[in-house]
Amino acid sequence: MWMYLVAVIVILASVWLWQRIDSFRVFKKLGINGPPPSLIFGNLTEIRSQPVWMAYRKWEQLYGKTFGVFFINSPSIVTSDLDFLQEVFVKQFSKFHHRAIPESIDAEDEETDMLFAKGKRWKRLRVISNPTFSSLKMKQTQETSKNICIHFVNSNANDTD
Repeated sequence: MWMYLVAVIVILASVWLWQRIDSFRVFKKLGINGPPPSLIFGNLTEIRSQPVWMAYRKWEQLYGKTFGVFFINSPSIVTSDLDFLQEVFVKQFSKFHHRAIPESIDAEDEETDMLFAKGKRWKRLRVISNPTFSSLKMKQTQETSKNICIHFVNSNANDTD
């Protein structure tokens, strides 16, 4: 009886280990470099051992502007390549709408704002708001923003007197 139990445990552990190791190969299959993950925590222990920006900076120097990391078993791409970011956030934003969102927030609720929205709702909100932030519109608001900042600074300077 004990032999069967031990055999089942060994088989299950072997299957889990094989699947875990195979899931860590996702970036190699895509040709993306990155730090080697630990078996249980991925790259999380390295990220938590120092400020996140320091870990990312170190990895950027080692692996380039775009690299892959694992938060436990969840793969994430980190990049500082502006062309890549523009491709993702502007040109192909409809394909990149799924983000990690706290479970306490209902991302499908009609009251959820764009920061926490997912799926079709996020795409709809993004399509609606995207023209608002064009470079022409941002340039048009520059003078108004400047005047408001000057007024704010002057009013605070008068209040302290």
